[in-house]
Amino acid sequence: MKRTTLFIMMILMLTGTAGCSRTANLHTAESVPGETTLKSANEILPERDKDEEEESLEESIESDISVASETVAESSTKETNSKPTTPSAVDKTPPPTAGTLPQPPASSSQPPRESPIPAAPVYTQKDFDEIIAAVREYAESQTDIKFAWKPTMRKDDGASGYHDTPNLSRDGKERLIRELKYNVDLTVQLLMDQTKGIISCTVDYNILWYEQDRYFFQEPGKDIFFVLLYG
Repeated sequence: MKRTTLFIMMILMLTGTAGCSRTANLHTAESVPGETTLKSANEILPERDKDEEEESLEESIESDISVASETVAESSTKETNSKPTTPSAVDKTPPPTAGTLPQPPASSSQPPRESPIPAAPVYTQKDFDEIIAAVREYAESQTDIKFAWKPTMRKDDGASGYHDTPNLSRDGKERLIRELKYNVDLTVQLLMDQTKGIISCTVDYNILWYEQDRYFFQEPGKDIFFVLLYG
């Protein structure tokens, strides 16, 4: 389009110049028509060559730009395809350092606690009275032998006997009462035994309690013992 416009303008200029030359120098123009025509053609040809060179240069630049654009597009596509995928959340976790080692999760179940050793019960005079009252009631309820209460009877007076000495500190209150009642039964059997020549309808008795030091191989302290005396 540019080249056509320039060509038309040049033709118009040449036509105008030729008209002026014919009016001013009619004789000169007519004598040398070939010179004027040749000169116009020579002026036109260089312009056409120049336009062709410019058009060729523009086409070359457009071709280079197109090639460069395609190259850039291919490079972008390769970079997109070769871009590494986003690591997972686990990969983002930084490795533990020497000062911050991972701690094990807290356990919901607590370790079993050792049951504390129960303290030894403390017995008072009230407990002693209740034990003696329970055994006296059982002894005096016997029908074969009459048990007569004698509080002055002692273990070391030589006129009394006994079967065993139950340990209140070791056996507890209830078991001690059962063992003393059994001593009552043994006393009845002994006094009713004809093979041994001991037949009696009445027997004196007493129930005592006393403290005694434990043996050296036991836990230090004192134990409370009971005894049923008869005689």
